[in-house]
Amino acid sequence: MRIAAVDTPPANLDVEVLAVPVAAGAPLEAAAADLDGRLDGRLSEVAASDHRGRLHEVLAFPPGEALAARRVLLYGLGRIEELDGQRLRYAHHEMVRKARRLGYRRLAVLASPPLAPDDLSAVVEGSVMGSWERRSRQTSEPMMPLEELLLSGFGEGRQEEVERAQQLGEATNRTREWQNLPPNELTPEGLTRIARQIGERHGLEFDVLGPEELQAGGFELLLGVGSGSDLAPRLVRLQHRGALIGGGRSDVRLAMVGKGVTFDAGGLSIKTAEQMRTMKGDMAGAACVVGLMQALAGRKANVDVLGAIGLVE
Repeated sequence: MRIAAVDTPPANLDVEVLAVPVAAGAPLEAAAADLDGRLDGRLSEVAASDHRGRLHEVLAFPPGEALAARRVLLYGLGRIEELDGQRLRYAHHEMVRKARRLGYRRLAVLASPPLAPDDLSAVVEGSVMGSWERRSRQTSEPMMPLEELLLSGFGEGRQEEVERAQQLGEATNRTREWQNLPPNELTPEGLTRIARQIGERHGLEFDVLGPEELQAGGFELLLGVGSGSDLAPRLVRLQHRGALIGGGRSDVRLAMVGKGVTFDAGGLSIKTAEQMRTMKGDMAGAACVVGLMQALAGRKANVDVLGAIGLVE
């Protein structure tokens, strides 16, 4: 998906959909108010009657010939006092998914209060997350893929920020894909293999401790949890030597630890069928660490980071 910040006036954006943010109980301001004037008040009329600005609320309507865009899409941000980065990501995730369900490929997002230029990263991350669709086991027709996302009113010269946020969104999507894999495939060895491939591809230092090394190192808890399975536990470490990229040394070293129980039947207290249904996701912490290490390496982050994941079934 191509993502770019543009300086084209909103009314002249030649896209299928122009997405306009609306907060619950708040009037249209700035760029949205200007659009409303071009549409002879239709925007504020729709916002007041058919759209309440609630989080995840999305409504599309044709603007006629007043705009170059084929449709205007109002999407809710919720209450202003509750608005934060996570809610912004969620709002744009839902907005993009709605646009895809309607069959749109080219979309522009308008920066208009309370959505500000400083929110660019959250907008991009959420939009990229909304472009994700689990397809590894699906037989139904996929939704329309989003091909282009234009950011209007967020300022010029911000492509590096856009690309950085896009990388984080894509890293999140990869993590979601791993988390959704069936546990008979994503075993401790399966996630070890993914981590090794990422390490080789991105120049990360990789090493893994098997049962013998874990025993010698005194990792009794990891061995104990994994003793209920025929599949051997692993401790995987990925290292990103980012300080060397900048030609220097770092006095700060970050470490991240991810829980990687690839399936949890409950041990001594066997879980019920309903509780066990989601236990393939008990490795989400480990998946997050692997995804973040890949993102750090991909953007050549100038920091030293160690990622460690304990993998057991």
